[in-house]
Amino acid sequence: MKSLFKIVSRYIGAAFFITFLILILNIFLDAYFILYYGEASQNLPGIENVSKEITKTGDEFEVTKKGKEMLESYEWAFLLDEDGTILWSDKLPEDLNKSYSLTEVAGFSRWYLKDYPVKVWTHPDGLLVLASEKNSVWKQQLVLDMDTINESNRIVLVFLLGNTLLILLLCLFFGYRFYRSLKPVALGIETLAEEKSIRLPEKGMTAELAGKLNQTSELLEKQKQLIETRDTARTNWIAGVSHDIRTPLSMIMGYSEQLEQAKNLDEEQKKQVQIMKAQSIKIKRLIEDLNLTSKLQYQMQPLRSENYHPAKQFRQIVASYYNEGLSEQYEINLEIAPKIEPLELKGDLQLLNRAYENLIGNSIRHNEAGCKISITLQKKEELLEILFCDDGVGIPAAVKAGVFEEDSMQKASEDKELGNVHIMGLHVVKQIILSHGGSMEILTVEKGATIRICLPVMGHSEVSA
Repeated sequence: MKSLFKIVSRYIGAAFFITFLILILNIFLDAYFILYYGEASQNLPGIENVSKEITKTGDEFEVTKKGKEMLESYEWAFLLDEDGTILWSDKLPEDLNKSYSLTEVAGFSRWYLKDYPVKVWTHPDGLLVLASEKNSVWKQQLVLDMDTINESNRIVLVFLLGNTLLILLLCLFFGYRFYRSLKPVALGIETLAEEKSIRLPEKGMTAELAGKLNQTSELLEKQKQLIETRDTARTNWIAGVSHDIRTPLSMIMGYSEQLEQAKNLDEEQKKQVQIMKAQSIKIKRLIEDLNLTSKLQYQMQPLRSENYHPAKQFRQIVASYYNEGLSEQYEINLEIAPKIEPLELKGDLQLLNRAYENLIGNSIRHNEAGCKISITLQKKEELLEILFCDDGVGIPAAVKAGVFEEDSMQKASEDKELGNVHIMGLHVVKQIILSHGGSMEILTVEKGATIRICLPVMGHSEVSA
């Protein structure tokens, strides 16, 4: 990606610039220090040892074998007396003088003699001069006073601190520029994460990246509008169909009740009327669940929260089933832990009742041969755990998957053997529980069905019911 390469190249370029600048600055500082404090050094290694190997015997000078080997490293050498006259020489070039004044000696002892870099050393018989090859040595005298030597630690410390401070300032400068370039991009990403549209300025080293984010924002905005249009059409369609069905369905249910009470019908006809009435009730419930799940999915169903006691709520639900004439082949057992009795929660009591009644109703409707239903309320940490168990035929795997996966729900809903009401009822239960901050899961058991619901109780009071 070009924008990423551009950002990285800018970063590497800044690092090289800082390194190069510090290096050049240090070179100039070192040169200034040497030139400011120094003169050419006089005490150079090597020449002292050569001087020891040259001795005078009578009027002649002799050089030891070791001295001759050491002189091989030099271009030439000579020994001056106090008057500047050459007393002894070795490989002396013809263009050099045979005697030198005090001024000439002072000059070449510091620098060069005929472009030869030379070294000088005091010999017992005069001044020893050794020359190296031309252009082989750069001479610079360094003379430091004791105050400078004594302050060398402070100078080094100041030098290091100065380098560190300069590097830090340069890093902060380039870092701030880098931060300014990336800040709009970071804010744009955060805005996109909040599902809002953005329009970033496309300039600088992040121009291409900003352009890609702008394109992404436009694409997401179009998709959002398409989804909203689709969801609105879907909701309106469901509401319209529900409204259109409600009137004929009410007529069918009304006529079914009248036919059920008619005395001129035989048993077979009465049975058919009862079936028609039961199926009408099933269709009505399916439409209600369809409307409710649509509102919950698109957050169009506001929660009418109120304080309630779960223990009292479940006693009323179970009692209503028995009061309405629960068949003898069904049994509902309610077990409430002592800690739940004083517990008071807050939620939409009507929606929660609908969810729990859906679960009990599913156990009854899908176990025509009868079953035993157990409801257990207990507290686990900061959760109210509600277990719905029955010993009936159980819940098919397709239904379990359909409750929690939209694609699986669609396939399961189209399965005639499973039935729409089963899927829709459990899906509504899940949505109601999720809207209250809880969770729902269908547990795997050997026989029957077990559904576990957890609601948060943190922050809720425990008072007498």
